[in-house]
Amino acid sequence: MLSIFTPYLCQENDSAIVCSGSGETIRIDPIAENVLRFRSSFSGKIFDEDWTLIKPSQKPFADIAIDRVKAMVKCGNIVAIISIDGVVKYYSDRGNVLFEELWIDYRVNNANLLKARNYRHVYGDLYKVELYLKARDNEYIYGMGQYAIGYLNLKGCSLELAHRNTQVSIPFALFIRPDEKLYYGFVWNNPCIGRAEFAKNWTMFSCEASKQIDYLVIYGKTPEDVVRKYMELYGKPPLLPEWAFGFWQSKLRYRTQEEILSIAREYKRRNLPLSIIVIDFFHWTNQGDWKFDPRYWPNPKEMVEELKKLGVKVMVSIWPTVDVASENYGEMVRRGLLIKTEKGIPILQTFRGLTTYVDFTNPEAGKFVWEKVKENYYKYGIKLFWLDEAEPEFGWDYGYYNVLPYHYDNIRYYLGNAVEVGNIYPFYYTKAFYDGLISEGEKDSVLLVRAAWLGSQRFPMVMWSGDIPSTFESLKKQVKAGLNTSLAGMVYWTTDIGGFYGGDPEDPEFRELIVRWFQFG
Repeated sequence: MLSIFTPYLCQENDSAIVCSGSGETIRIDPIAENVLRFRSSFSGKIFDEDWTLIKPSQKPFADIAIDRVKAMVKCGNIVAIISIDGVVKYYSDRGNVLFEELWIDYRVNNANLLKARNYRHVYGDLYKVELYLKARDNEYIYGMGQYAIGYLNLKGCSLELAHRNTQVSIPFALFIRPDEKLYYGFVWNNPCIGRAEFAKNWTMFSCEASKQIDYLVIYGKTPEDVVRKYMELYGKPPLLPEWAFGFWQSKLRYRTQEEILSIAREYKRRNLPLSIIVIDFFHWTNQGDWKFDPRYWPNPKEMVEELKKLGVKVMVSIWPTVDVASENYGEMVRRGLLIKTEKGIPILQTFRGLTTYVDFTNPEAGKFVWEKVKENYYKYGIKLFWLDEAEPEFGWDYGYYNVLPYHYDNIRYYLGNAVEVGNIYPFYYTKAFYDGLISEGEKDSVLLVRAAWLGSQRFPMVMWSGDIPSTFESLKKQVKAGLNTSLAGMVYWTTDIGGFYGGDPEDPEFRELIVRWFQFG
């Protein structure tokens, strides 16, 4: 069989391996002990964007060897080898193969069916990229964020790498091969919209638009070693204050100041413990005003003071939506602080108004919103914030089927088009409020957030699982979704007790569900 290929030529560069061949550039860096980072592109250069990765200040010691047929880098107990035909494999120090690229072409004396690394030009320096790895029958796969699909072991699952209400993409996967006592992690270091497939015939990660393939491989002697190293590279969860682990009371919704005070007083009268009470959405004058409607909340300062005497802290709901009728809309448009559309009217949601979203990937937008929150909530003593709609959620179709679908390619953030950077939004949404609280000297605050991404765990936040069904099946799925979310770094995670959609208080089965959900927590 005719076998013709362009050999990959490799050299050492700043303690890394850099190779080029077939129009592609590859770089493999040791970035921490037992961790290697792979990047490749079809544009002739490797981009230094780290996203939320926290690289150690010093590179670890690594052995690099290059000869005529391969290049090798060893960092701690992990080894990567790239052969002259461009195939990449990862090994443990014991010689076990961890990951191996899947090529079905001349490299294995086959017709050209599949390449392990694929690039299809989109526009500019963006490509649709795909990475294929060999699958193993004996592997168990955990993590990846919150997918209420009913599986703890994700082997055999196909996942959308995108945030939606009840779905959160945190692309860290923990691989376990128990019969071989092998434990290793894979981080898809890319905030793009894409897919992950853990099929029988391959493991695949893809981006709809990206400048490069970018991932990390982490090796450990135990699962704990792998997760610990992942946390070191993306942020360790802080210890929340003790009161944050108490009971939180919320409903959709308390409409007035007097109503919420009456609830707290009744808890006190019955001698029931209550740590936090939540003021949900539409307590405001307009979406994007970020302030109480004085008709229903006439004296927030007195309300907060009374609740404090009762031993109850106040949390308020924040939405990142900005209505065209908001008092802040004009200024935010002029200053470029809102998410835009590539074409068409910049309206991204139609729930109770015509709204777009704050573009928290723009640092100035976060500062602007915090100043409004500081003036209208924080000054009254409110220091806890529920960051809802954190995906963000595009196009609620109330009465209009598919009016505003999830066309990510039409969404423009400060950092880039949504297909390239969309999944990083909740990280910067959370960061804006964390930075604001820190600037005021607050070190014991807590944020409740409906989405997260790699690194969100470094903030004092609890992730909540969104608007889920009120069924026993849903409860069962939440247990598994929560475990995988925690393994992806978000160790503080919770649900709506009893679910959100449906449920009849007169139905004995629903009453049983509420009891069981309380037991779950």
